[in-house]
Amino acid sequence: GFDGVDYSTNVYVYPLLTPYYGVSPTSGSSTGGYSVVITGTGLGNGSDITNVTICGVPATILAGQSATQVVVAAGQSAPGLGDVRVYSTSSGETVKSGGFTYIRETQASLAFSPASPQAYLTTNALSVSGGSGTGAVTYVVLSGPGLIVGGTNLAITAGTGTVSVSATKAQDELFYAASVTSSVVAAKADQTISFPNPGAQTVTNGVVLGATASSGLGVSFAVLSGPATITGGTNLSFSTSGQVSIVASQAGNSDWNAAPDVTNTFNVTKVGASSVTLSDLIHTFDGRAHGATASTVPVSLTVDLTYNGSATIPTTAGSYNVTGTINHLVYSGQATGTLTIAAFVPAGSGTALDPYRITRVEHLAWMGDTVASSSGKYYTVQNDIDASDTTNWYGGAGFAPIGTDSGAGMPFTGIFNGNGNVISQL
Repeated sequence: GFDGVDYSTNVYVYPLLTPYYGVSPTSGSSTGGYSVVITGTGLGNGSDITNVTICGVPATILAGQSATQVVVAAGQSAPGLGDVRVYSTSSGETVKSGGFTYIRETQASLAFSPASPQAYLTTNALSVSGGSGTGAVTYVVLSGPGLIVGGTNLAITAGTGTVSVSATKAQDELFYAASVTSSVVAAKADQTISFPNPGAQTVTNGVVLGATASSGLGVSFAVLSGPATITGGTNLSFSTSGQVSIVASQAGNSDWNAAPDVTNTFNVTKVGASSVTLSDLIHTFDGRAHGATASTVPVSLTVDLTYNGSATIPTTAGSYNVTGTINHLVYSGQATGTLTIAAFVPAGSGTALDPYRITRVEHLAWMGDTVASSSGKYYTVQNDIDASDTTNWYGGAGFAPIGTDSGAGMPFTGIFNGNGNVISQL
């Protein structure tokens, strides 16, 4: 450079005959590391500078010093105003009072992305990245349903809304404080239901239903299927036997999602009766239907009777397997027995010398019941027979013929002697 008198290298231009005492720049970042040019007189002979301090902090002397200019790299310092001092062997100490101000620097950007959405009553750890310096990070809820817990955790206090959270990296000696704001959407929390199965029941039982939701909210019950009724919200009763399914529900609210329904299924059985007793099991044939009767404990329960598996009450002479089954919504029970309708068997053995002696219309019915074995047998009518009552036989069907025509049927093949007697109104 040229100063009006001569050319020099590695120096800044110094105005001819116009001395200037100064520092450029007069301020800079506390982080240091940048060049500072000190100009003036009494800065040494250009090669004997031993030390330079800025605000009391040693600076690094760069190449290119002269008697009127020194270039240094500023060191790192706390912010504030201070002196610039140059020490040289030839000139000693040269001071520029209040010549430089260290100032804090703006931090690098903070990155803050908390998890969102966040469910009600959950707590998530918060963290930031970026920034500068050693300042501590703090978090503050600016608005919305949230709380900072333990200094670094966000707790959500409602199931709806948006939480605004600020993260601040504090100021230190080198950097100003920096803040960033982010949002977290509050979400409803999930819940579950605990519903123990009531287990097998009898019809007369009453059950108080009980279930709990993890949310602490009340649980409701409904009969999904089966012979059951719920009263008062939790009181379960039964109308008869069968399979019952009960569903427990919790619909949720502004903070909780609806819980998945829980269904319990169990069997309901009738109460066994202490006894079923069959009676009237012995009858004599008279062409009419004759059935058994039944009594129960407890009394007056309906009993369904079957005879050889049929509900039809028998009229024909013979033996029948009887089953009596209680037909009741609450009670159950069963008994078995044998019903006998005895035939009127005529006297005699059926031989020519000792024929069957027919004296009443029931003997004629017996002949029809035994027609299959009539071959070679002898039958004689001993007296007139009034058969008018047969109009009421077999449920009004009347007297059944003795045997059938030859062919596919079963004809009568015995020897029948009416002896001149009259069978009327058959």
